[in-house]
Amino acid sequence: MSLLRSVWILPALVTLSCRLAGPQPLPAHVEAARPTDTFDKAYTAIRYRQIECTGAPQSCCARLQEQLDSALRAARPADVARAADQLAIRCPDRREVALASLSYRNPENKDFEKGGFLAVAFRANRVTTDRIYWASAFIDDNLYPNTHVAPGAHQIHAEVHVLTTGQDGKEALHRLTMKHDVTVTQGSRQFFEIELRRHEPATNVATTAAETPFDLVVLEVPAPPIGKILPVGSGPSGPPAGHTLARRKSLQVPRFPAELNRSEPWAAMLSICVDEAGRVASVANLVFPVHPRLFGMLVDSFLRAEYEPYQIDGKPTRNCHPFRFQYGGPS
Repeated sequence: MSLLRSVWILPALVTLSCRLAGPQPLPAHVEAARPTDTFDKAYTAIRYRQIECTGAPQSCCARLQEQLDSALRAARPADVARAADQLAIRCPDRREVALASLSYRNPENKDFEKGGFLAVAFRANRVTTDRIYWASAFIDDNLYPNTHVAPGAHQIHAEVHVLTTGQDGKEALHRLTMKHDVTVTQGSRQFFEIELRRHEPATNVATTAAETPFDLVVLEVPAPPIGKILPVGSGPSGPPAGHTLARRKSLQVPRFPAELNRSEPWAAMLSICVDEAGRVASVANLVFPVHPRLFGMLVDSFLRAEYEPYQIDGKPTRNCHPFRFQYGGPS
């Protein structure tokens, strides 16, 4: 049976497709935090210049902080994430205020028993020079996914930022958003994947602000096949007879942005789905809230990772496993 039950290719609303123009100087705090990573520097430079911030710096930063405070009061995690990102990028002296919001969680969920379960993962079809810097999917802009929601009509709001590099060596940032309608019934369990899909033939840079080489595609998929994961020191117990767990061969840990990197350790509980060839097919955030910019960089890194696939009686098999990513803070 085919893995995908149904597919909707929906027109993505391209909020902005922007090239980095000219050698305009970056603020000192942005330049100092990125001495070597040209991709990261380009992304931050474009984002810095996109944030509307008129007037004197202090009044501008006060307005950005009020946007964050307003989002926190309204208990809207999507708005909290966007406002925290803008404040952290534009206003280094208010970085601690932005960082404090990173521990924001969903409002109290009263639908755990009576509602249905909605899960969202991310996948990508891209070229090697495409870099994902933001990946978010919120339910009605009010809830992180992979949770229970009340029965009825809902929307999944997805946003992905991708940095591309053209043949001329110049970077372009593509910010794509979309909304997908879904109906939840009591006791239902629905699983979706948001795929970043490049147009064919691949072209690296959009030619106008209204064009982008990507679509966002929503795939409704069956419940992922979950393999047994053994904790360290679990003793003689192991996987079922004839089963061999997937093993990671390579992973490049991202260099997280300084303005959103907490000094204390933090963790993300991920679901990593590996196909029969050992490629990572999709990545989801399961438990802990992770800012979309940090999660986007994790998605980018894990989608590039290589695995030895899960095997049953020597036959490679698609499988998903939970993985706790622990980061010890800035070096």
